[in-house]
Amino acid sequence: MFFRRRSELETRAAEEAAGKSLWTRRFGSETRVRLMYACRDGTSDYERAHVFELAVELLRRTEGWIMLPVSGNKFVDGFGPFLAACEDQYVPSAVEAFFTAGIQVRNSDAMYGHLIFDQSKYASEVNRILSEDRISFELIEGRMVPFESRELHSAVIRPALTLLGGDHRLEAAERAYQEALKEIAEGKADNAITDAARALQETLVALGCEGKSLGPLLVSARKRKLLAPHDTPFTDLLAKAIDWASADRAEMGDAHKDSGATPDDAWFAVHVIGAIIVRLAKGSRG
Repeated sequence: MFFRRRSELETRAAEEAAGKSLWTRRFGSETRVRLMYACRDGTSDYERAHVFELAVELLRRTEGWIMLPVSGNKFVDGFGPFLAACEDQYVPSAVEAFFTAGIQVRNSDAMYGHLIFDQSKYASEVNRILSEDRISFELIEGRMVPFESRELHSAVIRPALTLLGGDHRLEAAERAYQEALKEIAEGKADNAITDAARALQETLVALGCEGKSLGPLLVSARKRKLLAPHDTPFTDLLAKAIDWASADRAEMGDAHKDSGATPDDAWFAVHVIGAIIVRLAKGSRG
């Protein structure tokens, strides 16, 4: 790392030490260039072009695009030009698309015996760039996960996703939790709360608890000693709060754009439920 970059990072650290929050979801031009180098460094010379081409195809298929749109009502063909000029909301998708493309190409060409895509190196480089540039995302298990608080993200969200992603029993719970994070990023706080609750329900079901709603499932969890007796007041309150949120949303309907839930409400639900999931998942592994 050279002088100017070192000075920039030192300045950021000093500003944060003075209490200034620098985290953002805006991807500057320099960050985008660094992410492109991470893509190049994570792939071998043999199949790099193939990975880039497949990443473009995956983006087109997922979004229903013929060409890749960038700002100013313009279109581009290649992955690099897209990453450099697309709207901020598409940068996380581009990072994920490259990860998925790398895995697919590596799996299809594994017989050749050379390293086509180093997912650990790619993820490590992407996360280093995001952290240094204070972009409030982290690449976890191939998915760009947004966060509101770095501390809560490190203490709750990352452990929850890691535990869920590492246990095949909890696949449905992982999908629901990922969906909750996606809904928050899209500004759908009420949907995020519902999906977070579903993640907890799916976790309890996967761990052998019985019941068709969260309340009975929590009772079953206590009977199975997955939750301690002193957890009862809190988990009962949580169940009632989620039932209230679900009932309120059902009464207003999905078409109603203002259900009363705020992003802060959604982040609270995701953090609290994530902490409970971590505790349950860890306990189930002895």
